[in-house]
Amino acid sequence: MSTYLWQEKPVTVVMPVHNAEPFIADAIASLAKVEGIREVILIDDASSDNSVSVAAITANQWGLRLRSAATTGAGPQGPSASRNLGVTMITTPLVWFFDADDICELQGVDPRISLVGDRGDVIMGTLRYFEHGAVPLKYSKARNPVSTGLLFMTVETFRATGGFNESLRFGEDLDLAARLERSGSIIYNIEDLIFSYRQYPLSAVHANPRGRSEGYLKSVHAHLQRSKAARNETSQP
Repeated sequence: MSTYLWQEKPVTVVMPVHNAEPFIADAIASLAKVEGIREVILIDDASSDNSVSVAAITANQWGLRLRSAATTGAGPQGPSASRNLGVTMITTPLVWFFDADDICELQGVDPRISLVGDRGDVIMGTLRYFEHGAVPLKYSKARNPVSTGLLFMTVETFRATGGFNESLRFGEDLDLAARLERSGSIIYNIEDLIFSYRQYPLSAVHANPRGRSEGYLKSVHAHLQRSKAARNETSQP
């Protein structure tokens, strides 16, 4: 059992889901081992498989509280819209966004986790990659790229940024981090291994490399536009 992560600051995990039936049981079971998680809010984004029922069964087996809702509209609305919807259902002070095909690896937590919420600060841990189905499993060296699943923050801090940019299907994590920093939040990098990132051909990132590249470019462009607007504003007499 992991050490207490948040003690008097319970957290809600928001999990966007789209056709994650082969992996979601592993994700839910890995989260259930972490003390301090109040509940998981699962947002079904137009899945055509049994992701939601598998998640519910697994959560019940592990004694983990799970609530679910669904996006509206024609077809999948994307992870940003799903996460924003999930935040509207949160009752805890802290939020953590976790994908349905990853594996939580939390064991112990850097003392700086206590800084979350003090000044709107954010904690960012590390991840490692692994190839789904490889025998034996081989993991990459831990690293800390900007990734949604590595960020811990208060719900208040998240809402103050305006939430995820729903026009971005890729690069939304980079965009959010840039807006967090612009709002005055300090992002603390810690050494804790937060999760293992599953790589497989049909994952959103690997199935659409062009979309990923365009998303990141769009995110960087939006950040540069905001910076330019801020400079123009401060230069006004």
